[in-house]
Amino acid sequence: MPDQRLHRACGTYGPYLAAATYWLFAVALIAAAPAMALGLGLSGQTTNTAVGLAALLCGMLIWPARKAAVQLGPAGPSHLAQAGMVVFIAGAVVAAAAPDSAALLIGRALQGVSGAMVLPYAMPYAMPYAAPYGITYGIAYAVPAAALLGGVLTSALDWQWVFWLSLPVAAAALAAITLAPPEEQPAAEDAAERVANEHYTPLALLIPGLLAAYTVVNQASAWEWSSARVLILIAVAFFALTLFLRWEREHADDPQLDLSPSPVAAFLLHFAVIAALYVLLTYLQAPAVAHGRGLPAVTAALFTLALAAGALGARFLPFPPMAGAVLAAIGLTLTACTGLGPGAYYPLTLIGLALAGAGLAPVKDAHPAAGQLGAAAGVAVTGAITSGILDPNPTTLGRATATALLVSAAVAAVAVFAAAWSRAE
Repeated sequence: MPDQRLHRACGTYGPYLAAATYWLFAVALIAAAPAMALGLGLSGQTTNTAVGLAALLCGMLIWPARKAAVQLGPAGPSHLAQAGMVVFIAGAVVAAAAPDSAALLIGRALQGVSGAMVLPYAMPYAMPYAAPYGITYGIAYAVPAAALLGGVLTSALDWQWVFWLSLPVAAAALAAITLAPPEEQPAAEDAAERVANEHYTPLALLIPGLLAAYTVVNQASAWEWSSARVLILIAVAFFALTLFLRWEREHADDPQLDLSPSPVAAFLLHFAVIAALYVLLTYLQAPAVAHGRGLPAVTAALFTLALAAGALGARFLPFPPMAGAVLAAIGLTLTACTGLGPGAYYPLTLIGLALAGAGLAPVKDAHPAAGQLGAAAGVAVTGAITSGILDPNPTTLGRATATALLVSAAVAAVAVFAAAWSRAE
């Protein structure tokens, strides 16, 4: 009987523990990024890549991972999630022990791949509980928790502990998934039928196209736009994405990429909010001599709790997604007032993040791929803007941060139109 209870407990909580391992520890790097950059001597472009790479790969690889899970049979999602946790552990060890940027990026890439392998197993469990309010409520709570975790570990120990501490948690998740009885795995016949009809051809075009575009955005200012490798990457991105769009047009009745209003709004809002958090946490931790605010990592991360507070408020005072996008745009605009003194800027930033959290919450449908890709794109674009302004003049951190935050606010404003389009449908 005790063994039966243990197995059932593993079946109940294993998926949540696996998903939390990815969400908490992969995202925690947004608060630890400044210390990591200092410790490894990373450039701004490489730091941006390290932070956003896991989300990018997770978002891109969810599609082939779902298909592979279905093709492995009824227990496929469980087996794939077990392998995913092993990949996550390997990535954490590589990143924590990284002596240079190359090893760090390999570790982060492995974490992104593991996220894509785990989420097809975890999402069917999460969705029945998320349905009344939407999965983005969970995300609005998970991101501040991850940032706070990263801030605490960085301040108390060092940035590497974001990876070291994930090892026992990932090991526990792996054990729970392995011990879960087969009957505890969620049925997903409809999803299986839908995924089985998906094609690999568009993925073979989309994935290299997005990787090339992401690399160009992150590295072009360091490599120079006229360099051969940048021009080659631009050509790869252009032709791959053009062929992908042609495929989508020819298969309009069964497209690979859902470009309906709801996932577009999810992409845009995750772009805006996660990018703003990354830029803001970097600015708050930058020393005063570098024209930052000089806050410890844990203190800076405390600001993100306002995001969760806003999402909690939206849960009890619900409003439509279009109004949420408006609130997010207003809130992110408030955080861009970097010219103010601490007495005015800090309260304004807390209010702005609370509005952003409230704005993110009403995106009710679960679009993990859209959210992951939006987060990765946001970190890449705003990070590139910040680095581009700082490169010629390192004393312009406040202006660079304000510019990046205003870009995030503008993206949230565009999400207003996507949400309105969704409402019209």
